[in-house]
Amino acid sequence: MSFEEALEGYEQYEHALRSAASILVQSRIDLDHLCQMNCRAFSPGQFERYSRLKLVLIRNLRHPYDENNLPNLHE
Repeated sequence: MSFEEALEGYEQYEHALRSAASILVQSRIDLDHLCQMNCRAFSPGQFERYSRLKLVLIRNLRHPYDENNLPNLHE
């Protein structure tokens, strides 16, 4: 389910959720955005970074963690 689908019926809270989003909510928003991107024109390096970021976001959604221990996007 996308972030927009999850908001159906709760649109009045969208701004608050986007403004003060937890790591979990922000990861869902960011993953939705990445999935909508057309990556066909990416260079190999750009595609590698794109794929790595998607993996980090998916990991955030599957295994929530302590917000004091933020993920390292440069791994």
